[in-house]
Amino acid sequence: MNRRMVCWLAAFALSGNCDSRFAVADVVATWPFTGSSYAPMITGTPIAGLLIGNISVTSPSWMSTTTGSSTTPVPSYPDASKGPYLDTQWNKIAFSANASGSIGFTVTNDSVSPVQLTGFAFGIRNSGSGPPTYSLRYRINGIGGFTDEAASGSISSSNSSWFYKSHTDLTLSLPVGSVAEFRLYGYGGSGPVTQNNIRIDDVRAVFTAVASVPEASAWAMGGAAVVAAWGAARFGRTNR
Repeated sequence: MNRRMVCWLAAFALSGNCDSRFAVADVVATWPFTGSSYAPMITGTPIAGLLIGNISVTSPSWMSTTTGSSTTPVPSYPDASKGPYLDTQWNKIAFSANASGSIGFTVTNDSVSPVQLTGFAFGIRNSGSGPPTYSLRYRINGIGGFTDEAASGSISSSNSSWFYKSHTDLTLSLPVGSVAEFRLYGYGGSGPVTQNNIRIDDVRAVFTAVASVPEASAWAMGGAAVVAAWGAARFGRTNR
């Protein structure tokens, strides 16, 4: 047996020793802002044990929904729902988890596999006095003060146009048994919060269940060690 064959056998025996992850299901949550609870609509492939909560306002406590008017038109970006949208207020001062205006939702992962937040999107309209920056922040199992950021971007100050903000390359992991709280904040600029300065619609979050390829069995690991040891002894004697 030559050296190339020994190396091939060792590689084959060790080939199971990889723990790669692959997507097995996608859940898409959208919030239509109808009724009084702002519950999500769930589509895609169900993930048993994944619970996605209602949209809520964390600060300030005032909000309302409307279907638009001549001065505040419905969203015009592609695929807009053109239904009720959220009419709320966000601070323009520097970010503060307690003082900045935000909307939020909670995700509980009681499934049998880790889940990742892989996408987040929403439509937004700045009335002209709203904040110029947004940030999707989170904390897991109540740890931290929403200092960790999953996505961020800028908000145009135009008071006549809707914009669609989409993040499709996220990889935020939600471990099995975890509770993740998400908050979409607006902040930055100068001046206090003003009523009706931000309008939001078509909030969308994508969650992907992932699975792991099992690591190599003890037999495979032992077999690789035997092959490697045999090869070393063999070539140590004859191929010096």
